Amino acid sequence: MKNHAVTSPREEQTARVSNSLSSSWIDQLTPTQRQQLQWLTAHQCEVQAVCVKPNHTRLEVIVKPHILLVESAPNVREAFEVVHRLARYLITKSLHLP
Repeated sequence: MKNHAVTSPREEQTARVSNSLSSSWIDQLTPTQRQQLQWLTAHQCEVQAVCVKPNHTRLEVIVKPHILLVESAPNVREAFEVVHRLARYLITKSLHLP
């Protein structure tokens, strides 16, 4: 079962994330997802993948200034779909974009 969480970075010690990522998990993304990752970073989001156990990855996205999105899944692509969708919603809502 998936784990969805939306928390404040102050409440979450793992909020320290960086755009300087290991390319290994990025290589697993589809070309469309790589474009979506570029969109997130262009909107000042920080993204990191953390291996929490064998064959299970946790993706963390900070949507500045306050929100940390976390998704855990065995498949990086699946986890990315969730965090991208949530982050994009929050960004477009705050900017009043269509």
